[in-house]
Amino acid sequence: MAKETEKQLKERWLTPEGKKVKKQIIDHMKEGNWEMFLVEFPFVEEVENKKDLRFIDLSSANLRGANLAEADLRGANLVEADLREAYLVEADLRGAYLWRANLKGANLKGANLTGANLRVADLWKANLRGAYFLGANLSITKMDRKSL
Repeated sequence: MAKETEKQLKERWLTPEGKKVKKQIIDHMKEGNWEMFLVEFPFVEEVENKKDLRFIDLSSANLRGANLAEADLRGANLVEADLREAYLVEADLRGAYLWRANLKGANLKGANLTGANLRVADLWKANLRGAYFLGANLSITKMDRKSL
């Protein structure tokens, strides 16, 4: 992905429309019908299933129990986010920032965490079966053997 494209993907969340869409998405994440707010959002058509959250800033957000199955969260800022018991099956988290994120009991089955920063993240009792961690930073990350 070109640096210019990354910049555009980040900036779309900073516009008045982007801030409105982000709030609507957060408000509907637990129900799992949040992608309907992305219908006419810039660059969404690049993601096959239209679940385009690339480069969104959800740092410190309360996303406990959120349904983010198959969401494209590449490059997303999830630093210190509460993702306890979140449903992230087959989510694309390549290059995402999950530093100090709470993922206790989250379902990350088949998620792609290639190059993600999970430093000091809490993955205790998370389902990590089939998840990809190539090049991910897992230093000081808490997890149990049953997760794998």
